[in-house]
Amino acid sequence: MKILIKNGFIIDMTHKQENIEIKDILIENEKIKKIQKDIQETADKIIDATGKVVMPGLINGHNHVAMSIFRGYSDDLELQDWLQNVIWPIEDRLTKEDIYFASKLSCIEMIKSGTTTFNDMYFFTEETAKAVEETGIRAYLGRTIIMNGEEAEKRLEEAENVYKEWNGKAEGRIYINLPPHAPYTCNPETLNKCVEMAKKYHIPIHVHLSETEKENEDVQKEYHKTPTEYLKDCGVFEVPCILAHGVHLNSKDIEIIKKAKARNCT
Repeated sequence: MKILIKNGFIIDMTHKQENIEIKDILIENEKIKKIQKDIQETADKIIDATGKVVMPGLINGHNHVAMSIFRGYSDDLELQDWLQNVIWPIEDRLTKEDIYFASKLSCIEMIKSGTTTFNDMYFFTEETAKAVEETGIRAYLGRTIIMNGEEAEKRLEEAENVYKEWNGKAEGRIYINLPPHAPYTCNPETLNKCVEMAKKYHIPIHVHLSETEKENEDVQKEYHKTPTEYLKDCGVFEVPCILAHGVHLNSKDIEIIKKAKARNCT
């Protein structure tokens, strides 16, 4: 299968803006074969990109795609108040069907805006996976681990089942990660078990970190260390991980993250 994209403004992410030129792209068997001016080859499909930009797909580094249906809802509240008193009670009433259609809506919106990969943590993950499979987007997905004790054990089991069922599916477009929710919602035992599972299956951890000042205060009060230090001491940085937000980090936290197998995304 050959696809020829003609006359597009090519942004290959390696050149300065002033070097952007109109070129063609020849794709053969899903791999880019040529990027040059005026390619003269026959192709199974020709796309006229005149007046359009052709560039690598965007990546959404952290989201909860099914929450698109809450867009604008009670957005005048502080984050912790919004989560605990508005969003979490509503989420408890969401069905699998709700998650499927909300995820599919988000996938369509991302594709239309040029996003081709996203990194997600939520629940009813298999429903989001179905939406990914049907829409053709690429995704890292994980069943959020929240709470402690028996509740955490149940969610860890669900996360493991999601990995076994969906990792590598949808023609290799679905990757499964392991997302403990945050330092303030997971105790050391829960985080240790997440690390064990991540090592067992060689998958990354995806976790919220220092999103609010209150989170920092609560974790320091409970464990006498910053959320970053807490994650480090629980072994989270022993595996590749993605840290969502990282808004309230001090200089020591930043040094810890620099030495870890971690990347921060806001």
